[in-house]
Amino acid sequence: MASELETAVAVALRGRLTIALDVLGHDDDGTVEELASRLAQVAARAEGEDAGSVAWLAFTAFFGRFPTEVELARFRRELLLQTEPIRALLVTGQTIDRRGPAALRDLKIVADRPVVDVGHAATSDHATGIQRVIRQTIPHWVRRGVELVAWHADDRGWRELDGTERARVGVPPEVHSAGALVVPWRTTVILPEVSSVDRASTLAALAAHSGSRVALIGYDLIPIVSAELVDAAESERMGQFLAVVKSAAVVAGISESASSEFRGYAHALGAQGLTGPEVVTVPLAEEPVPATGHERVEADPPLILCVGSHEPRKNQSTVLAAAIRLHAEGVPFRLVFVGGGSRVRIGPFDLELERLRRDGVPVSAERLLDDAGLAALYDAARCTVMISLHEGFGLPVVESLARGVPVLTSDHGSLAEVAQAGGCVTVDATDVEAVTAAFRALVTDDELIARLRAEAAARPTRTWRQYADELWDALTGGGR
Repeated sequence: MASELETAVAVALRGRLTIALDVLGHDDDGTVEELASRLAQVAARAEGEDAGSVAWLAFTAFFGRFPTEVELARFRRELLLQTEPIRALLVTGQTIDRRGPAALRDLKIVADRPVVDVGHAATSDHATGIQRVIRQTIPHWVRRGVELVAWHADDRGWRELDGTERARVGVPPEVHSAGALVVPWRTTVILPEVSSVDRASTLAALAAHSGSRVALIGYDLIPIVSAELVDAAESERMGQFLAVVKSAAVVAGISESASSEFRGYAHALGAQGLTGPEVVTVPLAEEPVPATGHERVEADPPLILCVGSHEPRKNQSTVLAAAIRLHAEGVPFRLVFVGGGSRVRIGPFDLELERLRRDGVPVSAERLLDDAGLAALYDAARCTVMISLHEGFGLPVVESLARGVPVLTSDHGSLAEVAQAGGCVTVDATDVEAVTAAFRALVTDDELIARLRAEAAARPTRTWRQYADELWDALTGGGR
């Protein structure tokens, strides 16, 4: 006699098989065994462009989760080789826990609107550039009609967001199907985040075989191009994610510099006989962080901000070296670093700041600052500095300029792109002497600051609404 769990698994399986057969236009009536046999036969007989997507859907229906590349290849091979196609399910199932949480899931097919994976932004309170892009963009997309998803705990499929998660990405709560597996079916899938290593193979199979058109935001390929500047884990994650990029339809780079990196990767795919994704450029917005409501009053002594997460490529050590030299010259100023990072990176740096403060050097760090606190610092700042060695865009630069605060930034890559519209002093980020000289000029030269402020005020505005609309058109072709 079947246990309660076995009965529940059978009921869930029957529901998934019924939904899959209905989507494929086949009879969805019968016992679980009959439905399983029918779906296996449909998948085995599918030909041409349909073969991959039907097999992908069949696997998802059988097991309540998305397949990896290896699992889908094996599943399709067994479908083709077995005399009785239903045996493919039995053979594949030998290595799969049929009693795990996936076996109890219902399916929710989404075919009429884009599916957007916002899992990391929705499930964490992190506030890096990627999360900022998502939280500024998604509210505009929701009005067009999208299915927002996060990952199930086993990292093998998507689910709907709960109310708290929807609030994190700036959209109203909504009734959701708790526990269901959200399955995109021949629609557009948008990936505005870089997936974890554990999810990359699953997403690669979806991009290559599911029949849905995968589109993504291309922030940068820094962990590949400048691997020496990031943690090894980041390089591994990006390396795995490139398997998803390989089969994507389109990548929207956040700057021309970022787009050039993705075009280079797409070009290299020719060695595999692949064309890779279309790469377009949709630059990020230039909107300030929310205003404080207070009048802007420059601090005395002059306040310099260095905004950005703490990691080697951000080059904060060179900023600090220039500040130490300027202090030794007797130039009055105050330097504040703003941003988070790993304890391994922040700990030694903050200890160094503490030691320098004891010696009278006016440097400090703000590691847990909200938008209002950051806006207050911008209101008091004379200038900001961001001399990264490699950036995908440089949101702190445009946010500073949007508040009328001049910027010292790098003379190459995306930062040089941003600087072209005015309000910036550019410098070789590897030259401490040059950085110090630029630092000195910004702190002491009132005419320079006045000119840069005028240039910043004259920069063309670009709102998050404009970015969201242009990005939507680029990723969906203007439709779904």
